[in-house]
Amino acid sequence: MDNKNRKIYNKALDFHEKGEINKALDLCESILAENLGESEVLNFKGLMLYEKGLLKEAVTVWKINFDLNNDSIAKSYIKDVEYDEERIKIYKEAEQALKKSDINTALKLFIECAKSDFNCIKVNTGIAWCYQENGDYYRAKEYVDKALKIDKHAVTANEIKKQLENMELYYGEIKSRRGIGKIFIIISVVSILSIGGYYFWKSNMKNNEKLVNNVEVINESIGNEEELANKEEIEKQEENIVNKFDIESLEQDIKNKDYKSIYEKVHDVQTSELSVNEKKIYNKAVSILKKDGVTGFYEDGLRYFNQKDFDNAKNQFDKAYEYCDGDNLEQHIIFYRGSTASEQGNRDLALEMYKNYDKLYPEGSYIEGVLYELALFNWDINKEESKIYAQRLINNYPYSIYVNDKIKNILNVSN
Repeated sequence: MDNKNRKIYNKALDFHEKGEINKALDLCESILAENLGESEVLNFKGLMLYEKGLLKEAVTVWKINFDLNNDSIAKSYIKDVEYDEERIKIYKEAEQALKKSDINTALKLFIECAKSDFNCIKVNTGIAWCYQENGDYYRAKEYVDKALKIDKHAVTANEIKKQLENMELYYGEIKSRRGIGKIFIIISVVSILSIGGYYFWKSNMKNNEKLVNNVEVINESIGNEEELANKEEIEKQEENIVNKFDIESLEQDIKNKDYKSIYEKVHDVQTSELSVNEKKIYNKAVSILKKDGVTGFYEDGLRYFNQKDFDNAKNQFDKAYEYCDGDNLEQHIIFYRGSTASEQGNRDLALEMYKNYDKLYPEGSYIEGVLYELALFNWDINKEESKIYAQRLINNYPYSIYVNDKIKNILNVSN
């Protein structure tokens, strides 16, 4: 390749790196118009057509290279595409599943397609769309970024990105903490609770101490009058707690669907102390929390999670978890609550959430990562249990990105 074409070729490589795949293709065409036998350019053009999902066109280019230059790389590309014929069928099945709104089936099929770079722009966009529909916006961002890295002008991928931007998921440059495939390798050595969690615990301890002191005062009282006075004071305090249930203010919040204000007013209310009318208002408030609050708290939690603000993420995921029973976001909330706990070094809560996820969603979107985490987390606690999780991961998902040396080593180690 002469110097002129080498510069053009390098520029094409640079365009491709910046997500300008069409500009890169145009530059390749300009080189090949002068010299059809440029081997590197032919292979590069074929790869870009391959990424765009144009299999026949890519193979044609590689065959030209093999015929003209006996290029071994082109020959290997041609040999490998026989597997991609099957991926075309799988991709079409995924599209059909989407048309039927069968999101989970479509997602599994798209992920199968993603095992190769063929048609990777559309495949990654499809995966992002599915994750977005399932409420897993963090992974939606991960895959839409993969699509836009190849073609920054991809229409559907950009539409998804705009929707995620509105949710503030593009907060600066968020680097992956997971490694290849964003594997959720969460082996934390932090042993303290979050500031928020610690404050809550400490506050409760103070309250418990006050209660104990009150009980001791009552027990140590000699006179019946003093004991009666203490009891009346306790009853008065309980009455004050009930009086904090401000119906008028709460009804206004319900009218405005202000789930954040509603949560602060009702999450610690003792329903047994409420009147019939108060319970009626309370139930309306809880209905808002289940309908709007769960989604809002979850989305806020994800935003904080992506910003690595795990204390605030925990606070939001805890609120969402409190009211998410039966909601379609439940599995996402359980998983991210576990991941947040792991990031904070709260191993017990992380294990609780991952086990809960495995129990409720044994075939859920995150099950591969959950089994992986459970295998690693349990290694220092219960090696037999750790091996069970590792074996399940390998048996059920032999081609998973989570089946790595760590999992294999767990199974190879004898007791």
